[in-house]
Amino acid sequence: MSAPTTTSEENDVQGISASEAFLGITVLTVWLLLFLGGILIDTGPFRETLQSPGELASTEIASNGMVVLLFYTVTNIAILCCLASVMGAIGRRARLGVDHRPEPLQDNVNPYISALFRGFFIYLSLVSGLLVLTESPFEAPSWQTYLRLAGSLSLFGFVASYNPAIFGGLMFKANSLLDSNGHQTSGSATNVASDEDASPTPPHTFDTAARSPAGVLPSLDDPEIKLGAGRD
Repeated sequence: MSAPTTTSEENDVQGISASEAFLGITVLTVWLLLFLGGILIDTGPFRETLQSPGELASTEIASNGMVVLLFYTVTNIAILCCLASVMGAIGRRARLGVDHRPEPLQDNVNPYISALFRGFFIYLSLVSGLLVLTESPFEAPSWQTYLRLAGSLSLFGFVASYNPAIFGGLMFKANSLLDSNGHQTSGSATNVASDEDASPTPPHTFDTAARSPAGVLPSLDDPEIKLGAGRD
């Protein structure tokens, strides 16, 4: 008697493994610590020290650099976004929604590495948008500004990995926008070049010599050119 086989849907219902559960708890803990440090720790003195590291020991330079890397707003929110994206991938495998529910497209090849890159892409997208709106979005931000930045980036990162179809739609729109801009630019350049290369149309002239061997217009008394000739 053969052993009963399990389908892929039954395997999915079993949930995540112990290692994935440990990874999820670890990522959540690190996210909370970085988020709390981003609010409480002022990296200004550490950054000023790194600007003149001549009298510092290598260990002090490394420790100050680590503090700036982890808690400076620019890099802190990037790490938070990537960690939130990984949590979204773990949450999807843990099935945060209702069990036995039809699932959309999934990412089962490299879910966690893909989640890291999704989070970093979202970070680049939103930060580039902030730089378009204001020249110095990270210059001495208040804790309210930090909460908005860290919260919104982490939310988008989590959702993008919890439902990869949303991220796929975002990438499709971005590619379509870039393609349309490229076609418009190349088309306008082609039109300008064709307009510059086009020569003016010469005026229409009548070659009277070709109509008359003698170079003179024929007489109207000629019976061959009388009006109505040959209509009998």
